[in-house]
Amino acid sequence: MTKRLSDTREMSREKADQLLQEISDLEIQAVKKAASSDARINKIKAEAKQEQELISAGITVRAEQLKTYILAHPDEFKKPRSRQTPFGRYGMRETSGLEIDNEAEVLEFLKENRMNTMFKIEETVLKTPLRAAVKKGIKIPGVRIDIGETTFYQVDKVLLAQAKKETIS
Repeated sequence: MTKRLSDTREMSREKADQLLQEISDLEIQAVKKAASSDARINKIKAEAKQEQELISAGITVRAEQLKTYILAHPDEFKKPRSRQTPFGRYGMRETSGLEIDNEAEVLEFLKENRMNTMFKIEETVLKTPLRAAVKKGIKIPGVRIDIGETTFYQVDKVLLAQAKKETIS
């Protein structure tokens, strides 16, 4: 990853090379630590996922059995609609959901009838075409392209990838 620098102190080329080596060593250390942590986290997540899948399967089986019981005994859930137990409740519940057959058609209707609270329009500035317009000489108030120089460093990506690979292996 390229990092920008802004320090302009005087120093020798050798000292600058040494600083980059130290930065490189520290970044490699950081990559190794992150890779090691990620590997441990991934192992824990994989174990937890297996356990969750077993638990979910048990819940699904039991939920289907409970659903079968409720549907087989509808008279027990007319009034009251549910049965309270120390563990929770189960029963029948009336539900409703909104279904939209053709969203474009509905949107057109809402716009034509000025039902503005039933839809939203999001606006944002698109920087890529805006930059292109400014480069072509189009004047847009409050927009400019700042051009300048900045210093940077970049640790060799091969070194970082190698450090990560060594840590994971």
